[in-house]
Amino acid sequence: MEYIGEVIPNVEFVKRTKDYEAEGLEHFYFMTLKSDEIIDATKKGCLARFMNHSCNPNCVTQKWVVGKKMRIGIFTTRPVEAGEELTFDYKFERFGNGKNPHLLIYLLCYRHRATAQNCYCGEVNCKGIIGGLKNGGKVEVDESEE
Repeated sequence: MEYIGEVIPNVEFVKRTKDYEAEGLEHFYFMTLKSDEIIDATKKGCLARFMNHSCNPNCVTQKWVVGKKMRIGIFTTRPVEAGEELTFDYKFERFGNGKNPHLLIYLLCYRHRATAQNCYCGEVNCKGIIGGLKNGGKVEVDESEE
């Protein structure tokens, strides 16, 4: 499956997060394509944008060059049962850290906050959070989400 949407530059990404928040959208769907390009699947995208995070995923994302264009594919890592949910590790960072522009950074922004989101994957190895900013060794978690 391919992760598709509008390919936008970083400047437009920042503008859109603010615009979407002003529109009252609570969930934005972005994925880093290159260090200076992001896929915005918030309003134009495929079902891949609704895939959930898991700390023990059954899929991975891979970047491929097809016809001189970078694309992101989602592939299973093991046999999947009929009806089993497809998941991948978001490797989530809020707005990136600039340390590794080739690292896949999935941005599922929730009301433009810089706090971590609770992880509800239920896996034995669940980290309990998705993303967030470490502050003195502690990670801030938004407890208000449901």
